[in-house]
Amino acid sequence: MIFVLGLMVGVSHRRGERLVPVSRAGFALAAGFLILVLAWRHVPGMGAWMNHKMWVLGSWGVPDNLITHTKSYLGAPRLLHALALAYVLSCLPAVRRASAHRFAAPFRLLGRQGLAVFATGTILALACQILMDVEPDARWLGWVLPPIAVALSLLLAALLDGKRRRKEPHETAAPAAAAPRPGGVAAEA
Repeated sequence: MIFVLGLMVGVSHRRGERLVPVSRAGFALAAGFLILVLAWRHVPGMGAWMNHKMWVLGSWGVPDNLITHTKSYLGAPRLLHALALAYVLSCLPAVRRASAHRFAAPFRLLGRQGLAVFATGTILALACQILMDVEPDARWLGWVLPPIAVALSLLLAALLDGKRRRKEPHETAAPAAAAPRPGGVAAEA
C-alpha cells in the first residue's frame, strides 16, 4: 500500500502536480492526528487507555487490520500515521527546500529507483536477519550491516539510474518553427 501510494505521488510529481493538494483543513487534520499519536505514545496513562479502547473495538468484531498497530502487517493506525506525517512534512516549506538541496540527492536517487531499492532492501534485511540469528554473539553485525545495506542500495540505484539515462534519447534542439516567441506562444508553421 505504501509503495503504491509512493508510486502515485511520483507520477503526480512528474506531471508537476501534487497527489493531495495543500489545504489548511488537510494540514490541520493531519497535524491533529500526529498530536494524538504523540499523546497516545508519551502521555502517561493515555497509551494504556487508548490500547484498551482498541481492544474493546476488537472484541466487538472490528477487523484487526483496522485497530492494531503491530509491525506484522500494515494496519490502519500505522498507515494513517505514515500518511499524516508524509502530508505534514510535504506541506512545510523548509522540508521542500531541504529536499531540493544537493545533499538530498542520494534520497532522490533512491526514490527514482524505488521498486528496485525496496525489493533489494527486503532481501538484504532478510539476509542480514539470518546472519544475525546465526551469529547471535556478534553484536558488531548490528552496527556494520545497516550501513553496508544502505551503500548497496545506493550503488544499485546509481547503476540503474545510469542505465536509464543512457537509454533515454538525447534531446535535440527544437526546430526554429516551434521555438517559443518572446510573448510565450510557440511559433506556428
